[in-house]
Amino acid sequence: MIRCAIIGCGNNVEDLHIPAMEGIRDLEIVAACDINTNRLNRFGEKYEIAHLFDSFESFLRSDIEVDFLDISTPGFTHFELCWEASDAGYNILVEKPVTLSLDQTIELKNNVEKNNIKFCVIQNYRFRDCSLKAQKDVESGRVGKIHQINVTFHGQSVFSEPAPWVWNERKNKSLLYEICLHYLDLQVFFGGRVKKIIGSESSWNDKTETTEKLYAMVKHENGTIGIIDLQFNASSNYTHLEIFGSANDVLIKFFPEYYRIYSGNINPIDEVYHDLKRITDFGIPKIKEKLIKPKIKRRAKSHYRLFNLFVDALKENNPIMPVSLDDVIPTMELAEYLSKVTY
Repeated sequence: MIRCAIIGCGNNVEDLHIPAMEGIRDLEIVAACDINTNRLNRFGEKYEIAHLFDSFESFLRSDIEVDFLDISTPGFTHFELCWEASDAGYNILVEKPVTLSLDQTIELKNNVEKNNIKFCVIQNYRFRDCSLKAQKDVESGRVGKIHQINVTFHGQSVFSEPAPWVWNERKNKSLLYEICLHYLDLQVFFGGRVKKIIGSESSWNDKTETTEKLYAMVKHENGTIGIIDLQFNASSNYTHLEIFGSANDVLIKFFPEYYRIYSGNINPIDEVYHDLKRITDFGIPKIKEKLIKPKIKRRAKSHYRLFNLFVDALKENNPIMPVSLDDVIPTMELAEYLSKVTY
């Protein structure tokens, strides 16, 4: 049996982590920690967790034996918590962003290696259905040589985010690290390491004290060009990832998911067909989920895939992580480049 302690008992854990963990055999949540005692007690009662701690320090002083920590606290706390947990010898599964800077990520990597622990970052968008389809089509050669990747996020106000600490956009670099890091991660996952920023432009809203727009063109080491368009307070809201190859192009839409690989002329009938397919692909499973409780909620599937691989690695004492610190350093490099021109 693999024993886990959850550090941070907020909405993200209840909506995504718990449903993912419930689908994994031989995994038991034995402890939870949160500085909000009311939330902690409700969480412990709801999920029947016996050992509850209202501070990370009190957890570290306890004699509870666990195989790993699931850390899902605000991003700005991750570096310190992961450092302390690493020094204490705990294996770690941590939500993105792993830290808020490249230097901290490298420091943490060195500390993890010194303490010889297993460390996995929850960049779960790599494990979404559409990402896995794209990976398969890229690796099979169906896309051909990738020459351009576009990432587009047109979001609502930062104040629509449920966690109030995200609203302090400049301090927590929320647009880049909290909201859009998954999309930047996919940019690097498919395009490879970024070599340089060709150009960038950002805008700041004095009234809301938020970064409202960030545009950038980057060049990857393999020559692929990346175009990044990230916006708060956009007039329409959507998120796309586009991969342009020598043989076929890929379009990924999120919320709800949509995947399409195509080439040649695009006609209206073709577009209507794929729009209808997107509706049915979203709607029919949604109805089924309402009628018959699935083993894993659709929203938690990518978390489940990543968590399951991590737990299997612990069982088998396998040093290869689903998403290691080495894997995310190129993503953090891109975020660092953009952070310097934005904040």
